[in-house]
Amino acid sequence: SSSADPSEGLAVLTAEQELWNSQILHIRACVESPFGLIKRKWKSLGEVFFEDHEQHDYLVRIAVAAHNYSLSRRAIEINAQ
Repeated sequence: SSSADPSEGLAVLTAEQELWNSQILHIRACVESPFGLIKRKWKSLGEVFFEDHEQHDYLVRIAVAAHNYSLSRRAIEINAQ
């Protein structure tokens, strides 16, 4: 078992657990990075939202769609060169 007594400090991870943590860290960075870009571009998404949940969900979807459209247009321009 990898559980340790909290009074003993942190448990030593196995090589398999270290690999798992490394892979998850990479995946999280890949997923969270676009959301950070979207929040910086759409400032209102980073603030407290006082409208209903459905409207907020709609605005997030629009922001993600606009971000994806921008990326696809950029890719088309690069490939055309």
